[in-house]
Amino acid sequence: MKPKVSDLERQRVKRLADELLPDLVAGIAKRRVYSVAVADLEDVDLWRRAARKVARDAGIPIRTGFSPDGERLWVIDNRPVTELEQQVTAKRLDDLYRRSR
Repeated sequence: MKPKVSDLERQRVKRLADELLPDLVAGIAKRRVYSVAVADLEDVDLWRRAARKVARDAGIPIRTGFSPDGERLWVIDNRPVTELEQQVTAKRLDDLYRRSR
């Protein structure tokens, strides 16, 4: 009996998700966003499905999308920003502002 196309597709997504797992989770954990060059991807739709699987399995709500010029595909952590993250960002912006004066 031949495997169904949907089963083969699921296997491809799982295999790619396993490859993406370390980089994607690390990128999201560090900056809440991860991006790749579209030109580096063999199959953009497969990559997006695999990224969503990684996030689902890790319990991280995400969004995926493209840069305005279409050259990059991004994954963004869609969880609410914590108070600590807001404070760190405010400090970084304040420091940047002070250096620019």
